[in-house]
Amino acid sequence: MKRYIRLLFIPILFAVYIVWIAQGVESVPFHPDESSLLYQSREFESLLTEPLSLAWDSSNPDDYDQTYRALNAPLTKYVLGMGRRLAGYGADAVSTDWDWSKTWQENQATGALPADALLTASRLTITLLFPFSLLLLYRIGVTLRSRTMGYAAVFLFATNALILLHNRRAMAEGVLTFGVCMAILGMFEADRKPWLAGLGAALAASAKYSCAPLLLINFLACVWIPSHESSNRSRILRNILIYATVAALTIFILSPIAWTDPIQAFTQIWNARQEFVERQVNTLRELQPAQVLDTFPMRTAVMLGHLYLSPLQFEEVGNYQTQIAPMVNAYLADSLHNLFRNPLGAGLLLLLTILGIVLGLRYLTLARDRQGKRKRALLLLATTVQIVSLLIAIPLPYQRYWIPMVPFICLWAAYSIEELLQLTQKQAARRTGGLSDQTQEPNQSRK
Repeated sequence: MKRYIRLLFIPILFAVYIVWIAQGVESVPFHPDESSLLYQSREFESLLTEPLSLAWDSSNPDDYDQTYRALNAPLTKYVLGMGRRLAGYGADAVSTDWDWSKTWQENQATGALPADALLTASRLTITLLFPFSLLLLYRIGVTLRSRTMGYAAVFLFATNALILLHNRRAMAEGVLTFGVCMAILGMFEADRKPWLAGLGAALAASAKYSCAPLLLINFLACVWIPSHESSNRSRILRNILIYATVAALTIFILSPIAWTDPIQAFTQIWNARQEFVERQVNTLRELQPAQVLDTFPMRTAVMLGHLYLSPLQFEEVGNYQTQIAPMVNAYLADSLHNLFRNPLGAGLLLLLTILGIVLGLRYLTLARDRQGKRKRALLLLATTVQIVSLLIAIPLPYQRYWIPMVPFICLWAAYSIEELLQLTQKQAARRTGGLSDQTQEPNQSRK
């Protein structure tokens, strides 16, 4: 029966879910940043025809497109550009950027609002990564613990309200979570497959710069070989060489801005991000000073709220609430889009996440399996470093900035579910064994 479920029922259920996900992309409320990412996706054509035109030009630092190039990670732009081209839309179809200082009608009149067919095709391009993220999560669960953990992680991720909203927009989150999942799997297998660790971490960082800390974690994973073999030193050096080569080449190939002057280009990228966050903070401080997160306790509370309980944030600022309100109402009418986003569901998921982390720490202190301890330690370290880096970098109450943490909380919650099921089965087996002994004792006494 288990084999039948695994071979037939689960693949059919997976296929039905993917169809539901794909059909629902049109119902996702529009975000103006989708227009901006589509405008920037024109870099895909430039990459194919004039790649050096994308390199940093110090003689024109204030160029509009170059500023965008320094501000946003490149991978999503190429994914959107490729999908747009395959759907039959050229660069001229996305030649106008969204202007937040203009009204909705003014942006629509200038062509900044994408045509419905173009927007749907672009969203489907991002959504195509969704099933691969699920498969990676399943593989991570199996590698760390069992098939049950893999299925639990897939279920939690597939029903997560933040993922269902943000991963079906023509924005970076769908590419980002795919990269994070690949980075985690590469992290576990880095001692044997350093190329996978390098590729996964590089893709995550190239999807969003906030995931750059995973490059360090995966480097440590390549160095950490859980054995005392005499050949470890040469193996570690080999892993470092392969990891560094794959990660550096991937980032460099995806970042033509750095092709002519890497040091200056990456300095500009850092400065652009810092200036962008500073402008956001200053603007928010003028309009809603209470919303600026000046302390780490405030940021932690907002992080937990966004990840578990807070209502879905369809836009970060309220410029166009009236225009998107009908879309929001229609989207929320489907209860599956807001599943577990209530006090009971949020409390249970938070409890499972914390329990999973505690059980992971317990495993580190009690177990003797070096490979198992290594994987749990790496996941704990990656979770901690990614949280801390986001807490340091994000003083803003914006929900989608915390999307990188969703795969981690799903994995820890799934880990605790598997451990609880194992404990329940052991207790049931003990009770059954105890009852059997009790029923046999009278027969033995008669003899």
